[in-house]
Amino acid sequence: MNAGAPKSADLIIKGGCCVTSDPDQPVLASGSIAIKGGVIAAIDSDDVVAGEYIARDIVDARGAIVHAGFIEPHVHLTSAGFHGLSLDALAQSGPTYSDLKSATDDEVTAALAAAFSVAMLRKGFTCFAEAGTVFETDAMAEAVTECGVRALVAAPYAWDELSVMRASAPGLLGGGILDRAPASFERSIDACAKELKRNANPKALVRGFVCIYGEGSASDELTSAAKKLAREHRVIFNEHLGYLSASYIAEQEKFGMSGVRRLQRLDVLDNLTTLTHLNAISAADADILVTEGVNAIWCPLNVLQRALFLNNESQHIGLLRRGVPVGLAVDTFLSFPPGAQAIAASLLSGTLRQPLSGADILSMQTLDAARCLGLDEEVGSLVVGKRADIVIRAPGDITQTPVGPADNLMGMSGGSIPVDTVVIDGRIVMRDGQTTLVDERATLDQAIAQRTRLLQRAGF
Repeated sequence: MNAGAPKSADLIIKGGCCVTSDPDQPVLASGSIAIKGGVIAAIDSDDVVAGEYIARDIVDARGAIVHAGFIEPHVHLTSAGFHGLSLDALAQSGPTYSDLKSATDDEVTAALAAAFSVAMLRKGFTCFAEAGTVFETDAMAEAVTECGVRALVAAPYAWDELSVMRASAPGLLGGGILDRAPASFERSIDACAKELKRNANPKALVRGFVCIYGEGSASDELTSAAKKLAREHRVIFNEHLGYLSASYIAEQEKFGMSGVRRLQRLDVLDNLTTLTHLNAISAADADILVTEGVNAIWCPLNVLQRALFLNNESQHIGLLRRGVPVGLAVDTFLSFPPGAQAIAASLLSGTLRQPLSGADILSMQTLDAARCLGLDEEVGSLVVGKRADIVIRAPGDITQTPVGPADNLMGMSGGSIPVDTVVIDGRIVMRDGQTTLVDERATLDQAIAQRTRLLQRAGF
């Protein structure tokens, strides 16, 4: 090929308003993206990319917003099948959410995982992390992979010391949870190691990370061993911490120090540690997180629903302003639909008189969310060399078109703008609003059937 001849690409997306989540160039008003081997090979003006690349497949965005796929950094997947059931995750009298989670099997989990993956694609999410509450992780991984979605999965219920949870949140231990996940150091660390075997293939869509349940449910020995395992494999160490004041106080009383201070003492805090919730932490705890370079995941829908901000001084926005990567998560779909965390963050930040911009909220769903999962070198922004996880929107009305900075619109309303095309790892997995790898109707029908079966198994 001559030096001046166009280079070959697998796919070109042209004519897009590119919202990149790249701090150096957050918006490219009219641009194209060339994709080769699953990776972004070029992102530039339409003329430049057209002059340098040719492709077998060209998608014309027709001026619509093109953005890095949203990332859901913390979700409990089983809840996706029960949105609207009005279950309280903390309830002690049954049937309960814990009854549902403990009654799953391979068929249930595979069906719910596939339907959930389709639901996420429809909201512009290309990656999610299941936070250690799925028992059938292989079935989940297979179903998600078949849909072409990227995900992280962790050991189910890694814990070995439950006195704090029994005192502060006993409903989370109900049903048959402890029959399937007894409090055990050996079981927990072995299960954590098992999930990391997925990472032998660095290009696998579904990979493992280390997530212990947290909220005071792990001994010093399990916490240290789990972090050691995460360091050896260069993956994120994650746990729930400070969801409720009651559990955070109980943990402090048991260990003689705050949960954050305890983790610092155990030397598990660094830039590959991500802590979820942090609703009950103090300003002194926040200082520790900033000093140690920890990542935080914020679930503002929970904070609003339980009015947690009335009794706790929220530290999340302050952490963000001080340079801590803060990812935005739904957590559970029992009461909240996919993508609702963005408007919740906007409303809560105003209530706290610490208003976030749309661009802030967008970063919390893209680049910062990727940092929380240890994936920011691979995804989270539209940058040459990263994996091509890209979404093209399909604006349906005037409120879904940018009149100012497009990144501001995407942060404020991205969850409500219809999706036309989704590319994950360079492959088109949704086109013209329809999935390309799975039959959506059949996927939904199967999930509904398995949901009904699970309700019966759980005693509903």
